[in-house]
Amino acid sequence: AEVQSLSPLGKDLLSNIIIFENYVKNEPNENFENIKVFDQSNYNFTLVVEPYEDYLHIDFEYNASVYSSYIKVLVSHFKNTLNQFKTHINTPLSEIDYLTFEAREELLKHFNSTLVLYPEDKTIVSLFEDQISLTPDSTAVVFEDIRLSYAELNAKASCLAHQLKDTYGIKKGDQVGVMLNRGENQIISILGILKLGAIYVPIDANLPKSRKEVMTSGLSLLITESYYFFDLDFYSGNSFSIDLEFTDEDASDFKSEVLGKDDIAYIIYTSGSTGEPKGVLNTHRGILNTMLFQKDFFEVPSCENVAQFASFSFDASISEIFMTLLCGKSLHILSDSVRKDAYAFEEYVEKHSIDLVTLPPAFFSLLNVNKLQKLKGLITAGESAVIVKTKEYLKYGTFYNAYGPTETSICATVYKIEKGSELKSSAIPIGKPIANTQIYILDSHGHLVPIGVVGELYISGSGLARGYLNLEELTEDK
Repeated sequence: AEVQSLSPLGKDLLSNIIIFENYVKNEPNENFENIKVFDQSNYNFTLVVEPYEDYLHIDFEYNASVYSSYIKVLVSHFKNTLNQFKTHINTPLSEIDYLTFEAREELLKHFNSTLVLYPEDKTIVSLFEDQISLTPDSTAVVFEDIRLSYAELNAKASCLAHQLKDTYGIKKGDQVGVMLNRGENQIISILGILKLGAIYVPIDANLPKSRKEVMTSGLSLLITESYYFFDLDFYSGNSFSIDLEFTDEDASDFKSEVLGKDDIAYIIYTSGSTGEPKGVLNTHRGILNTMLFQKDFFEVPSCENVAQFASFSFDASISEIFMTLLCGKSLHILSDSVRKDAYAFEEYVEKHSIDLVTLPPAFFSLLNVNKLQKLKGLITAGESAVIVKTKEYLKYGTFYNAYGPTETSICATVYKIEKGSELKSSAIPIGKPIANTQIYILDSHGHLVPIGVVGELYISGSGLARGYLNLEELTEDK
């Protein structure tokens, strides 16, 4: 009571206690009959251990409104722990596994039953090129007054690939940086680089000089704007800066490089929030797996116009670009003036009949949801979902909460809430693993924890990056 009085939480400071009786009880005494005891605790959970002469008696006393659905599982874990003590006497406590076989099977297999077979001989480049023959005249990219068809976009990307190869000697595996303003040239650059089997490295011109020095240190070439050319003091090495000037020469006969699943597609740098920013090596296998899952899960084929909102230095931009282009839909690259103004964004969505967009929750929270009625689907990622705005939006469309660190090819889990659903929870989960991805919650010793127990999130599967730039690559089991 004294401890609780010192805390603003008062009686809520402690809700669970363990009591070990400090005396040994004898066998029932024949002189007493019909003994009954009733007590009531003000704690939600009390574990009482009573020693007898040759055994322990253990009582679980609990508030049924809090623990009713979980208590049997807790008791089974407790039994398993005690059995481990008996049968593995010399085993350190940190190595004891208290989960039942059934619980392990559920966590390892049932929750991670995500196998989906995708074509082994395809990449995002080959699938994009397949799309050209299906929708050559459909609008692929829209930026302000510029519109490119799929055939035009492919021709310009092939011309750039020729230029990179013939003029600058770019070959498979070379790192090519792209530091351009928002616009159609960004998409052309990405496709041209990937067609050569080279590695796309996006660089934000607004980053500090020290970060740009790190990001450009391994480049074979930097594609940039002409007016940035005289402000490249951060850039060293035998590389060049170029403008994007295209002709139709040789575009039709260009053959893209044959790519392997484990070849690196792009390098995205982490934010550095947990230390020094690191370049993550993302493979063609990972990005293909994510794109084929997302285009179906987000129902992109039912859309016509998809917004490209994310900064090109974030991996969400890769998702926006390729889940659109692999479906033959129109990718609307939003200008900075639209991306940074809630009112301008709302007007753009209405005017251009945008069907699908991915937004950071902070920007979503600024919007008038009634202006988003034309959106069929809205995805938020990067931060915790905004519950109030989500409830408002569900009147008009389907909501997706996506989660995934940079090391997992954009997305690792996603949670879907259908249009018209009533959201009663106080938080929106990050959902279930995407195709061919596994999620595990482990304790500090690397053991699986049961449902309801806090742990660290571990991710494995097809989307896992190859590792970090200039650091030891991750092995497959990690």
